[in-house]
This record gives sequence, C-alpha cells and structure tokens, in this order.
Amino acid sequence: MYLTLHHPSDIMDMSAEQLQYISKVVLLRVYGDYIDYVWNKLPGRLKVDLEVRTYRRCDEHYNQPWQRTHIDGPAPKIKDHLSDGDYELGLMIFETYHTIPNVNESNNKFYFDKDDAEITIPEGSYEVQDINEFLKRAILRSHRDALETVDIVLLHGDNSNNSKYNTDDDDNGEGAEYHNNPRKLQHDEM
Repeated sequence: MYLTLHHPSDIMDMSAEQLQYISKVVLLRVYGDYIDYVWNKLPGRLKVDLEVRTYRRCDEHYNQPWQRTHIDGPAPKIKDHLSDGDYELGLMIFETYHTIPNVNESNNKFYFDKDDAEITIPEGSYEVQDINEFLKRAILRSHRDALETVDIVLLHGDNSNNSKYNTDDDDNGEGAEYHNNPRKLQHDEM
C-alpha cells in the first residue's frame, strides 16, 4: 500500500487502518509533532513503545476539591537531546491562574455593618478584583433599600477634584452635593 501525504499534518486525516502501515521510524522522524493528535487511532504496538510515548503530551488530572495537580506521562523529548551530561534541565517559572484555591470554608465569611451582616463568598480561586466586585454587588443588594433613602451626601473640606462644581455657598466647592446611589449622575443634578 502506498500513501502520499503532501504535508506532515495530513496524517491527522488518516484512518486507523491506514496508520498501521506507517513504520515507527517514519512516524517519529516525519510525523512526531502530530502523534498526540492521532494517538487514539494508532495501533497498539506503537502505543506501548516507549520511544513513541515520549512524543505524546502529558495528561493532567485534577483532584477535586483541593485541585492538586499531578502530571502523568513519559519524559518529554527534550530530555533525550540533553542527556550527554553537559546540560541540566530545570523549571525556571511556574505560573498558574485559578488553580490554587484561595477562598475556603475557613475564610469565606465577610462581615459588615453595625449589625454584623454576613456575606458568604463561594469557595474557589479568585483574583483580588473579582472578590472586590463580588462584595460590592452583595453589599449593594443587601442595602438597596437603604441606598434609596439616602439621596445626597454633603462633602466638606477642600478637595481639588470638586472645585469645578460651584454651589451657592462658596466658590471653592465646599458643601457641594453628590448623590450616593448607583444610577448615572446627570450634570444638572449637581
């Protein structure tokens, strides 16, 4: 049987029956980068071969709820190229996002207000700004009625950010009125 492929990526379109005719040497030399994509279609004799397995990506497994990660699989290809003793392979940077839980049942309670109102943050991994936004929304939901009764906050003191809003009392912005609710402010309300 003769197979003609114009590009190494064409191996992904081959059936399991066609893949059985590709020798191990050709598979590793020509199609090494595509072994992982056709792994499920490879014949059993190639799947158990240690040299072929080094071309396969590692599998990641996550153990819930602690999300501990371990990696299974053979050593990567690069290990074989650096095995002459002149080089060492090491990990320089390890970055993960949302993989290490930072909120659990021991630290997911947030208390606020005079009456110690409680907000429970769902367990999981969050960025700081996400926790901040969650707490803001939860506080606004719990005090929506209170916010509707408070219409105006009077600012006293010299604040250069407020100096462009003049009031009848003085020209430097002291005593300016600002609404304390989440709706968008109109310039004529000030």
